[in-house]
Amino acid sequence: YVTLLARAERWEDARIAERLRRELVTRLLALGRAGDALLAIETAWRRGQRYAPRDGRELVRLVLLATDVGHAATADRLLLEVGEQFADDPEVCSLRARRGR
Repeated sequence: YVTLLARAERWEDARIAERLRRELVTRLLALGRAGDALLAIETAWRRGQRYAPRDGRELVRLVLLATDVGHAATADRLLLEVGEQFADDPEVCSLRARRGR
């Protein structure tokens, strides 16, 4: 995933890179590598790229992980940028309400 993502990030059409990044983050979470998953998201943002999780459940997991490791800005940004996409998910709604987003 990392090698493919590095190549796709150079392409004009960003959709493939966004998809690979989403798959990479999901895979890292499945492997128990939460820190690497958050790093992949934060790196994308630093490069001016977007990130959207696979679903509301993954969004909640990432926000809670970011909060637990002291990355409150990452948690807030995730909720601000993609929280609305999962407005039908009760866990996302609850999390957004608790964090004031």
